[in-house]
Amino acid sequence: MVYGLEEGAEDEAGLVFLTADLTLEMDCNGVECNDIYRVGKREEGKTRPIRVECKTRSEVQFLLSNARKLRKTDKFSKVYLAPDRTREQKVAHNKLVNEMKE
Repeated sequence: MVYGLEEGAEDEAGLVFLTADLTLEMDCNGVECNDIYRVGKREEGKTRPIRVECKTRSEVQFLLSNARKLRKTDKFSKVYLAPDRTREQKVAHNKLVNEMKE
């Protein structure tokens, strides 16, 4: 999941170009994506996340491990990547994070 990319009037091709630009900034040129789309309903003032489906788990791990490189760029400094989780996984992950903070 890609969070923080501003919404525009882009179509599916625009998302592909945005994602390609993003992977170039992270030095992840060889990663192949099956599907790229925004998740949720469009609402004024909110930015919907982008779901990127890769061909293999190793490509997903490669993208996630190189995501820190985005902070160093001007264009994508406010963009971050996270693994796609189910609701149950999100709740369990948030619970673990809160426990570790205490």
